[in-house]
Amino acid sequence: MPENLKGLVGPEQQFKNYLSEGKFMIQRCKSLDKFFFHPRVAFPGTGERDLEWVEASGIGTVHSTCLLYTSPSPR
Repeated sequence: MPENLKGLVGPEQQFKNYLSEGKFMIQRCKSLDKFFFHPRVAFPGTGERDLEWVEASGIGTVHSTCLLYTSPSPR
């Protein structure tokens, strides 16, 4: 790892750190005033990097869910 990146925490780890503190945080692009999830280093589609973490209000709409079934592993 390059010396200038040592000690930096990526967005996925930042998200996990917030969860361990009991906070559900999502990212917002400041210039576009748009929220997004899953944690990333840039806004999807535009590449904007002026991101901030904000605590989710708990109010929103679930647009999609997915349930994955797997078969048992053969023994």
